[in-house]
Amino acid sequence: MAMLSSDAKEAFVKAHHQQFGFTPVDRVVYVDTIRVRAIGCSVFHEIPSSPQVKYPLNSKSATTTATPSSRVSTYFSSVGWVDTPVYHLDALSEGIQIQGPAMVIDKTQTIVMSPDSKATIAQDLLILDVDSPSPKSTSPEGIDPVQLSIFRHRFMGVAEQMGRVLQNVSTSANIKERLDFTCAIFTPEGDLVANAPHVPAMIGSMAFAVRSQIAEWQGRLQDGDVLLSNTPGACPNLF
Repeated sequence: MAMLSSDAKEAFVKAHHQQFGFTPVDRVVYVDTIRVRAIGCSVFHEIPSSPQVKYPLNSKSATTTATPSSRVSTYFSSVGWVDTPVYHLDALSEGIQIQGPAMVIDKTQTIVMSPDSKATIAQDLLILDVDSPSPKSTSPEGIDPVQLSIFRHRFMGVAEQMGRVLQNVSTSANIKERLDFTCAIFTPEGDLVANAPHVPAMIGSMAFAVRSQIAEWQGRLQDGDVLLSNTPGACPNLF
């Protein structure tokens, strides 16, 4: 191992403080591993422009200028059974626009276009444009399971990142190694939204601590305020 030079040590201390939140004092820093990153120059080929620039999509003016090879009855959940034209991709000329509902077939796939979609034939590809659906109800009966899953993972990700930051900045072995803490997100009313899988035993008392602080500081909290609560007689933890 080799000792760091003054410039390298200064850069290390700065990066260490940025990541862990404190500066090591009176400690010798050794170099254990060195990584070298090289940046070179290469020859770049000209990238062709996007076909969407050449063939702008306009739902109001999109028209079918090709003759379908056949027609089939197709079911769509939004409108029911529809007499749907079928096109072969290799028979369509570049620049043709097709309004859904329709089917476009080539040697390896079948593209089913819904009634609210349109397509433009470009070179070696098909550009699809689908109208945005109307906003869905937010009632419990109308919750989108996909959207619910996305937000659940987002909230869980925030709670887990809170734990990683706390673990990085802590110098306590209980926090850094044993992960003797928990991080959670609550609603303004104190209801639990998401908690990271650290030590879930604290969640029960944390909910009461959060609701107690909400009641105590109702109407007086500002953005950026941080509350620290500890009741030794009930629970020796800090919230």
